[in-house]
Amino acid sequence: MGVLAEKIKKWFGQLKMKITGAGAPGEDEYDVRLRQHRRTTYIRTALICAAGILLFFVIRYMVIHHSYSSYEVIESEEQMDTISTYRTVNGNVLRYSSDGASLLKRDMQEIWSYAFNMTQPVVDVCGDTILIYDKRGTLIHICNSKGAVGSFNANMPILSARVSKGGTVAAILDMQGESEIQYYNAQGQVIAAVNVSARETGSPAALAISDDGKYLAVSYVTVSGGAVGSKLVFYDFRDSASDEHVLVTQEFSGTIVPELMYFDGGAVMAVRDNGFTVYRGEEEPKAVKTVDFADEIESCFYDDKYIGFIFSSDDPKHRYRMEIYNSAGKFVSKSYVDIIYDRIHICDNEILLGNSSQAAVYTTRGVCRYEGSLDEGTIYDMLKLGRNKYFVITDMNALMVRLT
Repeated sequence: MGVLAEKIKKWFGQLKMKITGAGAPGEDEYDVRLRQHRRTTYIRTALICAAGILLFFVIRYMVIHHSYSSYEVIESEEQMDTISTYRTVNGNVLRYSSDGASLLKRDMQEIWSYAFNMTQPVVDVCGDTILIYDKRGTLIHICNSKGAVGSFNANMPILSARVSKGGTVAAILDMQGESEIQYYNAQGQVIAAVNVSARETGSPAALAISDDGKYLAVSYVTVSGGAVGSKLVFYDFRDSASDEHVLVTQEFSGTIVPELMYFDGGAVMAVRDNGFTVYRGEEEPKAVKTVDFADEIESCFYDDKYIGFIFSSDDPKHRYRMEIYNSAGKFVSKSYVDIIYDRIHICDNEILLGNSSQAAVYTTRGVCRYEGSLDEGTIYDMLKLGRNKYFVITDMNALMVRLT
């Protein structure tokens, strides 16, 4: 028992020396003080580092979860154009209408402007490349942040079109009841074409092209035995001389696929009316993630990183439920929305909802940054331009506002 007590006493003595830096009996006093000084320095440095890390996470949490209750107008210009549509392109603002398009800097200074005549202009953006085409018309216009890249006419009415970063365009053309997929370079030369039979394949519903322009995904609405379904077809346009471009075909029974998109990294998401499926693999796309929804989808919106869905709320205290997923189909956040919206955008990790007099801003993490009225007239649209800065288009003015 005495031996054990002696060992315990010795162990406590060694522990005390380690904590206090005290020296052993007979140890030189200078060595003891030097060790104590080093120990104090180590402890002080560790505490400062820990405090710095804690402060970083506290500030980060406050920034992420900070909400705003009001706004201020930074800049205002008289708005004479009430028919244009706006969207952000790599930090700039694209303004377009049936009469033409212009690209504006964040301070609303014009970069370029082009005039054209379209009945129903539709825009698709991939990176820095902008496609403007006339739906049910034939005109196709391609440009980037520097100016025009190409302009040409399709030989048949355009049902849908998408552009790659390199400026190649895939378009579904109407052939009086049948369809044809034409693949163009930026100057309008047909690189490849695929005839589509409505009886065999179905009627095209959605179209998506990979960033490099090599692969295409098209969903078709099918009818078999009176039942409506969908057919998803992946195409390979790497070899323009080949007559066979179909890679994979998948059929969906009892559901349609109204939305398709390629994300960064090559993932393809097919949005069904009751959920979505993520595909990976360029040469042989395979389903890697499937999510089914029990509730009806009210709205769907996406950018190159996230996709969001809005449903009727499962909480009687709120109007809508919003769910955000990343490009791999992984759930990111859920939040509740009370504003009655008629437009919705996702840009730079924020979701913007609005109507003619109100706006709401949510982060992709589900934090409501702002919800309230914008008393600046009838609001046509709202776009994010920077941290807490937004471009608001009304019937009277074009405004730059900051949340406060």
